[in-house]
Amino acid sequence: TWPFLAISLATSWRNDYSVIILSNSSDCPPKTADGSLITSKLNSASHGYGLKSVKQALKNYEGDFDWTYDDQKKRFTVTVMLGSKAAPSPV
Repeated sequence: TWPFLAISLATSWRNDYSVIILSNSSDCPPKTADGSLITSKLNSASHGYGLKSVKQALKNYEGDFDWTYDDQKKRFTVTVMLGSKAAPSPV
């Protein structure tokens, strides 16, 4: 049988924050160390910078992010919240 893979992306506004929710199917739960995500790739020295870069950028835009993994649905979800500093300037 063909495995079911799905990616979903949703955006909305909540309490003056732009919210982006990205979900992806994943058979394996994410690896963590000290509450932070770590790469599962073999060459870990060359990987694992994606969410670290997102976290650093969010500091500049009054933002934050959180992630969850649903064992039953086999889904990894990242929720990103961007503050008002990230809003486009009026022209």
